[in-house]
Amino acid sequence: MTTPHQSINDGEGPGFRILLRFRVAMPLGTDEIERQFALDARTVRLTPETAGQPLKEAKWLIFDARGFRSDQEAKAFGEKLKMATLFSSIFCRLGVDLGSGIPSLYLVPTIPRA
Repeated sequence: MTTPHQSINDGEGPGFRILLRFRVAMPLGTDEIERQFALDARTVRLTPETAGQPLKEAKWLIFDARGFRSDQEAKAFGEKLKMATLFSSIFCRLGVDLGSGIPSLYLVPTIPRA
């Protein structure tokens, strides 16, 4: 699911960002806790859902790209990122679950449950 979010004072300046959260069937083979790469001349960060966890231990991963001028620009990039993820997972035989495009509820672990 790609979801544009308006950035507010996050060090990247004003604008929109895209978050693509997905599940992997096979773990990544790296001890790194973050990986960055470029797609369409834009930096994309790959992090595990759980901060500080090595990528090789994560079942859920998040792509994060920032600095889009509009919601539409963020959505268009999110679709490119989604397609690139699907194709690369086929070639690498990783198996990814990008969901069905419907937002899923996610609570930050620091928010207490009522």
